[in-house]
Amino acid sequence: MRVTRKPFALSLIALAIGLAGSAFAAPVATVNGKPIPEEALKQYMTEHNIREEQLNSPDARREVIEQLVARELVFQDATSKKLDKSADIESELERARHELTIRAGVKAALDATPITDEAMKQEYEAQKPKLEQQEFKARHILVKDEDEAKAIIKQLDDGGDFAAIAKEKSTDGSAGQGGDLGWFGERQMVPQFTAAVKALENGKYSKEPVKSQFGYHVILREDSRKADAPPFDQVKPQIKQYLQQKQLAEYIDGLRGKATIELK
Repeated sequence: MRVTRKPFALSLIALAIGLAGSAFAAPVATVNGKPIPEEALKQYMTEHNIREEQLNSPDARREVIEQLVARELVFQDATSKKLDKSADIESELERARHELTIRAGVKAALDATPITDEAMKQEYEAQKPKLEQQEFKARHILVKDEDEAKAIIKQLDDGGDFAAIAKEKSTDGSAGQGGDLGWFGERQMVPQFTAAVKALENGKYSKEPVKSQFGYHVILREDSRKADAPPFDQVKPQIKQYLQQKQLAEYIDGLRGKATIELK
């Protein structure tokens, strides 16, 4: 598979990271005596979403290495002209150093108290009632014009068949199924639609058009049921992230409490 050649815009920070960690690794190339280690190649592949299987031929690997060589040539030329000492570069490096240091501080704070499975399970049980949701089975007819939606409601009031009208007039992809949306959770639809469905009783349809960004809906709520919370393993990553956010907020609050802060 041929790897597309990409522009070799210089990224000093990425280059520094790529070259720093593997001083003793076998180089993939040397440029004016300066080695480019294997780690730099791996870092470049990660940054440019190049997978290992894409380098399954010597030509493909060589092409990526040539890109690294091109970057190093530009770097060396720019350095020889002392462009790395310019105010813009110094400012950019300082911003990068600041950002990387913040990331290191956050990581250290989170690593100091790892989130255990037990803590996540306790949080899951505490959040379980909120994770449970109501599900609905409904049909709808979607049209662009409010007056047309009102005319459809009049048809229904006069005994019209919802599914037949949906097949004839709905602009939604569900029209072929008579507007049938099947079962869906209350957080799966746009807020206006969900609010209208929740306000209806089973077997009832909306007496006023429901407006959303898609147009005007006439909705028939056919049934409803209570859905169980998703299993722990399914929501474990979200729970871990939630607990880490709490942990980070507590860490920052602790720092804030010891700091002198003036807002201007």
